[in-house]
Amino acid sequence: MKRIRKLLIFFLSTAAALALGEGLLRMGDFPPLGRRFELRDSLTLTPDPVLLPGTASPALFRRIGGLRGRLPGPGQTCRILALGGSSTECFFLDESKTWPALLERKLNRLCSTDSFWVGNAGYSGAAAADHLQDLPDYYLRVQELDAVIILVGINDLCRALAAGGSLETEEDNSLLIDRWQRARHFLWKNSSVYALAKAVVFRQSLDPDRSSPASGGHYELYRRNRRKARGYLDRLPARFDYSLAEYENHIGALIRLARKLSLRPIFLTQPTAWDRQAPGYMKELFWFGWTAGGSSVPDQDYYSVRTLREGMDLFNESLKRVCLESGAELYDLAAIQEPDTTMFYDDCHFNNQGARKAADFTTAHFLGIE
Repeated sequence: MKRIRKLLIFFLSTAAALALGEGLLRMGDFPPLGRRFELRDSLTLTPDPVLLPGTASPALFRRIGGLRGRLPGPGQTCRILALGGSSTECFFLDESKTWPALLERKLNRLCSTDSFWVGNAGYSGAAAADHLQDLPDYYLRVQELDAVIILVGINDLCRALAAGGSLETEEDNSLLIDRWQRARHFLWKNSSVYALAKAVVFRQSLDPDRSSPASGGHYELYRRNRRKARGYLDRLPARFDYSLAEYENHIGALIRLARKLSLRPIFLTQPTAWDRQAPGYMKELFWFGWTAGGSSVPDQDYYSVRTLREGMDLFNESLKRVCLESGAELYDLAAIQEPDTTMFYDDCHFNNQGARKAADFTTAHFLGIE
């Protein structure tokens, strides 16, 4: 028994030392492998169409080299990277039915070629500041990139609302943003050891029953927490303007970085189902708008649908303004949003039909045939 205890202590201490050392080495370097290289490499999901309307089972999820789907081949000479959060990752859609995968196929079909490649670098929870960290890493990993398409805004909005407006002060905003971003993966959380442990726990939770993450069962908890909110806030936070300024700084930095890397920067506005005229069944599918602790924490205030829509519109307008001033391409994907399940299975995540609409819209604008 003592020998087992000693071995256990040895392995735990070794893992902690490796994580700490790797985290120190990565401080200020490229983003940690753990954000994109978890062991979610090959999962078969079974989304429940009642909980996630418009999805289909089974849905294959693979992540190869930090990307959903296949890596580019030698004949694919026009290489596009799709950056974004969960609206780009499309976790509960089969890898062949995500909007980046559909975009690739549509471009190749319309151009009668197989030279287009679209890599899905979406990652749940990623915001503009994360894309700033990720883009150089992907540029090195995927050789000869030509363009980057970025669907952005909703995670920046969620962070702003949960933080009461902004994490930064009005003075010296950009410096504090940079420090906070570097500190958020501090030490051991910055290591692949931490990512491995997190991934093992995630995979263990993927049971085939209806309540598991594999079927989207955890959405029931999120939606129940919103329905039983302590109260609904009908005004944006007082410091919301600071968040918009922070967002515009990040978008401007992304444009400059993409151009420095000789990439064509293309931005998509964020569509959502938030609308006061949304049918009752759709509003029952909403779970965004938490104020503290995240969506799994009960007994907290939530922002109303009207306030969420107002905030998202302001972020989309900020994106449009920066792109207009800098001359960057912008496709107003939010212009085709529908407040029902014809596009989304919840607040903002595309179902199969929504992914097709997003891909059709983006293809037409990319080729200039809208």
